[in-house]
Amino acid sequence: MSMNLEIKLFYSKKFKKNLSYRDTFEAFFKKHEFVFSFEEVEDSNHWKELDLRSVPSIVIYIDGRPVSNMVSYANPEDIIKRIKKILSEDCSYTDVMNTETKAVAESSHIDAERRVDYYVEKSSGTHRYERWNEEFLKQEGCSTGWCCPTKKDEKEFIVFNLKEEAIVDTVLLRPRMRSDGTPSFKSFPKGLSLWGLTEKGNETKVWQANDIKLDGIKKYFVINISPPQKISRLKLVIEDVHDIDGKSFPCIAETHILGDKIEVSSKGYFVKRNTLQKSFNRKPFFKSGLFAEDDISVELYNLLEGQKTPACSSNVFKLLIVSSGRVSVDVNEDDHVPLEYGDVMIIEPLHPYSICGEDEKNSVFGIFQSKTVRSIWESR
Repeated sequence: MSMNLEIKLFYSKKFKKNLSYRDTFEAFFKKHEFVFSFEEVEDSNHWKELDLRSVPSIVIYIDGRPVSNMVSYANPEDIIKRIKKILSEDCSYTDVMNTETKAVAESSHIDAERRVDYYVEKSSGTHRYERWNEEFLKQEGCSTGWCCPTKKDEKEFIVFNLKEEAIVDTVLLRPRMRSDGTPSFKSFPKGLSLWGLTEKGNETKVWQANDIKLDGIKKYFVINISPPQKISRLKLVIEDVHDIDGKSFPCIAETHILGDKIEVSSKGYFVKRNTLQKSFNRKPFFKSGLFAEDDISVELYNLLEGQKTPACSSNVFKLLIVSSGRVSVDVNEDDHVPLEYGDVMIIEPLHPYSICGEDEKNSVFGIFQSKTVRSIWESR
């Protein structure tokens, strides 16, 4: 099997030792005729975007996928040893790649638009750093990921920063896989819990499972969060492990967080997509409980394609829920917002709007007015 191997060194000009480190490795890479490149890490924000745990850092790529991260100031000769080890492990790289190719096809059902981006803010620790550290969790593959040593006096954990607040309903965890494509259940946590974190440090448990089984799992262990949670940071805690001769090193090969992004505009409105379909599980929206505490005024509309409501504005907050078809909302005369089944839009007072049917079949939507609409706006 032909493989393309590339090495990249991430460094910072702020530290003189980083620059001498770069010069040393450039000569070494050229001597061994490696395909290599360098990338300067400009500041802490750039560092977070790269998901690197330390700088300088040497990442080995095979066929475009990172498979090893050399910790900090590694010896150049260690790279040769690392590459030989990758290519000669018991689970051969060829077998792993074949397994992953099949698994990637199985994952095609994941809606890329619902993937919530994240970076690892912190963790309790990492074991076998080069191939099993936090930054590999977003990469497709069963031979890299996060692996942590278990301690008797504390629980292992990892914290995901979602960068932006989102309504999270699903977390996918991929177990470490054997070369035959079956999950290695002994290296996967036996008990897990998920916690939503606030900026003030408060933790709210949103899910927990004990005595986890991987029977029938082809790729992902699926965590369904019900009801969906509005969070910006997520903490995964290993509650229990499979004890193997007094030791355990639980592994998670991939982590994907799914949810609906909250689109906030300074122009007087914001939109949440797929709310009925994803968050309320297709139940009638008037049973969602959002408006249970208030008197509600409701306007129901049924528009044909091309039909349009008169432009109007209000001195109260309006919540629009599309229950069938597609519509477009013109706000402030120059903002054109397309909506479809399940989308929710809140319009702030004194912002003029009109609604047009966009579906060849009837489009049905309701406009709600209550004190709760204002509270949703203020807590968005």
